[in-house]
Amino acid sequence: MVTVDDVSRIEGPNLTLRLITPDDAEYVFGLRTDQQYNSYLSPVNGDVGSQRAWIEAYKMREGELGE
Repeated sequence: MVTVDDVSRIEGPNLTLRLITPDDAEYVFGLRTDQQYNSYLSPVNGDVGSQRAWIEAYKMREGELGE
């Protein structure tokens, strides 16, 4: 079985992917509210705090292998 720890970071020659953390909330909220990018992302309501809360809930589900 693959665990979250097994895929927490993937590094390539030009790109590094990692799992989201609550500290990413401000960056994600900025992307989701930027007109240049938001046509490719799910709509967002609220503010950075609500984005952080959503990420925290996501991380709980992720830890329970629900995501």
